Amino acid sequence: MVRLFSAVVGLWFCTQSLAAQPALVQSDVARAATCLGNAEVTVTPVAPAPDLVIAVFSETLRDEDPAQLRKEIATVYQSARQMNSMRLALVAGNNVQFAGPFKTRALLQSALAEIMPAAPDAAPPVAPARFYNVLGTVASQLGMDWSAVVLAGQFPAVPPEQAAFTEGWLSMKLRAAKLRVSYWTPAGAASDFLDQVTLSTGGVHLADGLEPLAAMLRQKAEFREVSWPAPVPAWSFRACSVSLVAFESDATRFSCAVLWRVV
Repeated sequence: MVRLFSAVVGLWFCTQSLAAQPALVQSDVARAATCLGNAEVTVTPVAPAPDLVIAVFSETLRDEDPAQLRKEIATVYQSARQMNSMRLALVAGNNVQFAGPFKTRALLQSALAEIMPAAPDAAPPVAPARFYNVLGTVASQLGMDWSAVVLAGQFPAVPPEQAAFTEGWLSMKLRAAKLRVSYWTPAGAASDFLDQVTLSTGGVHLADGLEPLAAMLRQKAEFREVSWPAPVPAWSFRACSVSLVAFESDATRFSCAVLWRVV
């Protein structure tokens, strides 16, 4: 059971080995409250790398989705390219095909036509376990130093009995790669699964399209990388909640995150 305090900033899940992976937050953190007791945290101010990768999962796109995504990317290109190195990444299976950066809009449009052809009218649904395993496997190729990554596609729901472990494992992979991960879906629909996973990376759901992305990247926010020693349970496999707890000037406490740990 996790006790939540007066101001809840967010909830996420992670899987950790004996060396906990860092998280990226914008709030102060004083300690980590784990299911086995409190742990000291190391908080380091960081400036995320300015690069941007839009990772396209084309096998999940249907009907008019590719055309919509091409339009969204073209819209954000002009603003993003003034301050970031923007690249596209087509993720198919365990392979990642990169394009960019793009000096001109024409080069961008050419790359979009090449790596994002029209989607098939009908295709078998993507199995969640396979899809998220691929994402975790290729994560280290998408960036570093908390650079921005936008996952673009339709994201399969994970069965409830697999959710905690899958969220944890994927969160660990993204944070180990030090990626600031956000996501976009064609209809703006939220993914409860990705909401949990991406929060610990400092990312968001781009519900209103990719256009707000430029303003988000332009924001001079203060980010902190938080790490802590992982608790070691008495047995080899356990889901364990962890809260990162901050102290405000009025000495009130709140849970800024909740994580699952599997060892």
